[in-house]
Amino acid sequence: MSKLLNIQALTVSFENKDEKVFAVNNLNFELKKGETIGIVGESGSGKSITSFAIMQLLPSIAKYITIIKKEFLLTYLSCRKKKK
Repeated sequence: MSKLLNIQALTVSFENKDEKVFAVNNLNFELKKGETIGIVGESGSGKSITSFAIMQLLPSIAKYITIIKKEFLLTYLSCRKKKK
């Protein structure tokens, strides 16, 4: 079956002047046609941040790098610039 979504090495972090906090660190999964996936975890484990990163809906303070589909490198900040 063909892959609809292939997430490799998804990392999302938030920074302030004192520290860098990783909301998601090196997440990998794939979704093929006809499959269903469920993301489960404790409160604060990064489920929503993962979804927002995939949909490119993270707030501007977030920084993330993910490899989606055939090693296409995507950074949130460069996407924001391209969309303007």
